[in-house]
Amino acid sequence: MIFQVLFTFVMVCVFAAAILRGGRTGIVKHAMLLVCATGTLFVWWPSLTTELANFLGIGRGADLLLYCFVMVTLLASFWLLARLKQTQERLTMIVRHLAVTSPAWPDQTLSGTAGEDIKDRGARNS
Repeated sequence: MIFQVLFTFVMVCVFAAAILRGGRTGIVKHAMLLVCATGTLFVWWPSLTTELANFLGIGRGADLLLYCFVMVTLLASFWLLARLKQTQERLTMIVRHLAVTSPAWPDQTLSGTAGEDIKDRGARNS
Protein backbone atom coordinates (compact mmCIF):
# COMPACT_ATOMS: atom_id res chain seq x y z
CA MET A 1 0.00 0.00 0.00
CA ILE A 2 2.86 2.42 0.78
CA PHE A 3 4.43 1.89 -2.65
CA GLN A 4 1.10 2.45 -4.38
CA VAL A 5 0.61 5.80 -2.66
CA LEU A 6 4.21 6.83 -3.30
CA PHE A 7 4.01 5.79 -6.98
CA THR A 8 0.74 7.69 -7.45
CA PHE A 9 2.28 10.80 -5.89
CA VAL A 10 5.33 10.55 -8.19
CA MET A 11 3.13 10.08 -11.28
CA VAL A 12 1.05 13.13 -10.37
CA CYS A 13 4.24 15.18 -9.88
CA VAL A 14 5.71 13.99 -13.20
CA PHE A 15 2.54 14.84 -15.09
CA ALA A 16 2.19 18.23 -13.36
CA ALA A 17 5.82 19.06 -14.20
CA ALA A 18 5.24 18.09 -17.83
CA ILE A 19 2.16 20.31 -18.05
CA LEU A 20 3.69 23.29 -16.24
CA ARG A 21 7.03 23.13 -18.05
CA GLY A 22 5.57 24.20 -21.36
CA GLY A 23 7.13 23.81 -24.77
CA ARG A 24 5.64 20.38 -25.21
CA THR A 25 3.27 19.54 -28.02
CA GLY A 26 -0.24 18.32 -27.35
CA ILE A 27 0.68 14.81 -28.45
CA VAL A 28 3.51 14.57 -25.92
CA LYS A 29 1.31 15.87 -23.10
CA HIS A 30 -1.43 13.39 -23.95
CA ALA A 31 1.08 10.54 -24.17
CA MET A 32 2.51 11.46 -20.76
CA LEU A 33 -1.00 11.58 -19.28
CA LEU A 34 -1.71 8.15 -20.76
CA VAL A 35 1.54 6.66 -19.41
CA CYS A 36 1.05 8.17 -15.94
CA ALA A 37 -2.59 7.09 -15.75
CA THR A 38 -1.85 3.58 -17.03
CA GLY A 39 1.08 3.15 -14.66
CA THR A 40 -1.03 4.27 -11.71
CA LEU A 41 -3.89 1.98 -12.76
CA PHE A 42 -1.56 -1.03 -13.02
CA VAL A 43 0.03 -0.29 -9.64
CA TRP A 44 -3.34 -0.17 -7.89
CA TRP A 45 -4.77 -3.19 -9.78
CA PRO A 46 -1.83 -5.43 -10.75
CA SER A 47 -4.12 -8.24 -11.91
CA LEU A 48 -5.08 -6.06 -14.88
CA THR A 49 -1.61 -6.48 -16.36
CA THR A 50 -1.94 -10.27 -16.24
CA GLU A 51 -5.41 -10.18 -17.79
CA LEU A 52 -4.24 -7.85 -20.55
CA ALA A 53 -1.12 -9.96 -21.14
CA ASN A 54 -3.21 -13.15 -21.42
CA PHE A 55 -5.54 -11.39 -23.86
CA LEU A 56 -2.53 -10.44 -26.02
CA GLY A 57 -1.07 -13.96 -25.84
CA ILE A 58 1.69 -13.16 -23.34
CA GLY A 59 2.04 -15.35 -20.27
CA ARG A 60 2.61 -12.83 -17.48
CA GLY A 61 1.81 -9.19 -16.82
CA ALA A 62 5.44 -8.50 -15.90
CA ASP A 63 6.52 -9.73 -19.34
CA LEU A 64 4.00 -7.41 -20.98
CA LEU A 65 5.38 -4.44 -19.05
CA LEU A 66 8.94 -5.40 -20.01
CA TYR A 67 8.03 -5.67 -23.71
CA CYS A 68 6.26 -2.31 -23.60
CA PHE A 69 9.25 -0.73 -21.85
CA VAL A 70 11.64 -2.06 -24.49
CA MET A 71 9.43 -0.79 -27.33
CA VAL A 72 9.05 2.67 -25.81
CA THR A 73 12.78 2.89 -25.08
CA LEU A 74 13.65 1.98 -28.66
CA LEU A 75 11.16 4.48 -30.07
CA ALA A 76 12.50 7.22 -27.78
CA SER A 77 16.07 6.39 -28.80
CA PHE A 78 15.28 6.64 -32.51
CA TRP A 79 13.39 9.88 -31.93
CA LEU A 80 16.31 11.34 -29.96
CA LEU A 81 18.78 10.28 -32.66
CA ALA A 82 16.65 11.99 -35.29
CA ARG A 83 16.52 15.16 -33.18
CA LEU A 84 20.30 15.02 -32.64
CA LYS A 85 20.91 14.70 -36.39
CA GLN A 86 18.56 17.61 -37.05
CA THR A 87 20.38 19.73 -34.46
CA GLN A 88 23.76 18.85 -35.95
CA GLU A 89 22.55 19.83 -39.42
CA ARG A 90 21.28 23.17 -38.12
CA LEU A 91 24.56 23.83 -36.34
CA THR A 92 26.49 23.01 -39.50
CA MET A 93 24.37 25.49 -41.47
CA ILE A 94 24.96 28.21 -38.87
CA VAL A 95 28.71 27.61 -38.78
CA ARG A 96 28.93 27.64 -42.58
CA HIS A 97 26.97 30.87 -42.72
CA LEU A 98 29.23 32.49 -40.14
CA ALA A 99 32.35 31.25 -41.92
CA VAL A 100 31.22 32.78 -45.21
CA THR A 101 29.86 36.06 -43.87
CA SER A 102 32.58 36.90 -41.36
CA PRO A 103 35.79 34.94 -41.82
CA ALA A 104 38.36 35.36 -39.08
CA TRP A 105 42.06 35.09 -39.77
CA PRO A 106 44.46 33.67 -37.17
CA ASP A 107 46.13 37.02 -36.48
CA GLN A 108 42.72 38.55 -35.70
CA THR A 109 41.57 35.86 -33.28
CA LEU A 110 44.70 34.53 -31.57
CA SER A 111 46.65 36.45 -28.99
CA GLY A 112 49.62 35.71 -26.80
CA THR A 113 52.35 33.17 -27.44
CA ALA A 114 50.18 30.74 -29.42
CA GLY A 115 49.22 33.48 -31.88
CA GLU A 116 52.82 34.63 -32.18
CA ASP A 117 53.93 31.05 -32.85
CA ILE A 118 51.47 30.78 -35.72
CA LYS A 119 52.57 34.15 -37.15
CA ASP A 120 56.26 33.13 -36.86
CA ARG A 121 55.62 29.84 -38.64
CA GLY A 122 53.80 31.70 -41.41
CA ALA A 123 56.72 34.11 -41.80
CA ARG A 124 59.24 31.25 -41.91
CA ASN A 125 57.25 29.34 -44.54
CA SER A 126 57.02 32.33 -46.90
